[in-house]
Amino acid sequence: VERGDLVLVGEEGLVFHQQGQRKRVPLAASFVVGRGPGCDLILRHPHAPRAAALVVRAPDGATLFNVAPSPVIVTVNGAPVAGEHRLAHG
Repeated sequence: VERGDLVLVGEEGLVFHQQGQRKRVPLAASFVVGRGPGCDLILRHPHAPRAAALVVRAPDGATLFNVAPSPVIVTVNGAPVAGEHRLAHG
């Protein structure tokens, strides 16, 4: 994922909007986001932490947990996330 890409978390997995194209990727019940090679969703930015967030999906929605080392700021729709954030559709 590059800076400026839009990634949506839905019931069917991830939906990427990159350079005018839409891609769907099915995911497990939880996945790790970061630049580390073991992450499920890899951020291609030199300042991204090896592990930035853990997303846990459940039948009633998904929750993002900030697992980045301080002072790294994880954001959702531009708002900083301290601890956890319930993800909403839309």
